[in-house]
Amino acid sequence: RGTADFLTRYFGLRTCRPDVPDELDYRHCMSSRIRDCCSPCNGKVTREGYMERVAMLMKVLEGDCEQVVCELRSRMEKAAAEKKYETAARWRDMIANIEEIFGEKKRNFRFASIPSESGEEAVRDLQSALGIERKPGIIEAFDISNISGEFAVASMVCFRDGRPDRSSYRRFRIRDVHQIDDFAMMDEVVRRHYSRKLAEGRLDTDLIMIDGGKGQLNAALSALIAIKYPPTPILGLAKKHEEIFIPDRDEPIFLDRTRPALKLLQAVRDEAHRFAISYHRELREKRIEESILDEVEGIGGNRKMQILNEFGSVESLRKATAEEIAERIPGIGLKLAESIKEKIS
Repeated sequence: RGTADFLTRYFGLRTCRPDVPDELDYRHCMSSRIRDCCSPCNGKVTREGYMERVAMLMKVLEGDCEQVVCELRSRMEKAAAEKKYETAARWRDMIANIEEIFGEKKRNFRFASIPSESGEEAVRDLQSALGIERKPGIIEAFDISNISGEFAVASMVCFRDGRPDRSSYRRFRIRDVHQIDDFAMMDEVVRRHYSRKLAEGRLDTDLIMIDGGKGQLNAALSALIAIKYPPTPILGLAKKHEEIFIPDRDEPIFLDRTRPALKLLQAVRDEAHRFAISYHRELREKRIEESILDEVEGIGGNRKMQILNEFGSVESLRKATAEEIAERIPGIGLKLAESIKEKIS
């Protein structure tokens, strides 16, 4: 974690939560003040300049870490000369960490796409690997995310011709399953999504992909059968050994790890996982942030929900004046509104 933090600061990359930080976010940004962030949100670096920094970090992750190691070694030697041995040891451990993880293995880190070959080539190879009649031009993939049943959510991502189609992504709160049961959650989400597509007459999916093995695949398949969805190719991708499960076949399919078809499935699966995790994290952080209202004397559960329903979030509430809060929420006087502002500022 310390190494990851150092690399992020070294290249000046953003660590803040907002997708598009505004002026208020920038004014409260400590990373910008201590120069740990290059502040792309405030125009101090162009988009192209920021992406160059990202590309430089990616090179380190892929093994080109000589420059970073030299910087760390210089810091280590300086700390040792000043007899700051604990600091020197920390820099030494980072050097070892970077060299061990990235130095010799030359890992290939990729975004959720297929950069080494065209998306069209990967799609054709996938059609051949699965032996399906229709080209899987539109792939929809599902993933479940929950921690001990808390904030159970699911994601659906869509790839068109081998590339992410983010405008078609969907995310779901699990509504009907109240225990830890990934199979039941998958059944619910697949049933809800394709019931809606049936009702709208949108039967354009060429391939359905489930993150998981036989159990998750069977749960999704039973949901499709229950709603009488037209027969559509479907598979499950189990992460441990990249096993591909398809209905009516006992043994999984294994593809060579260099094949475009497998790289495409991995990219789709990883994107579904990333999207589900980001939604899960967003809900947890929102719950943590909202809990600050519990510390305001005079704010009970009902009034807390009244405030959040009116303003939408604690972040929006921060931007309102005490007078606006008192005016928009019945029963909250100016004094209580001022207490709220003081607590959340």
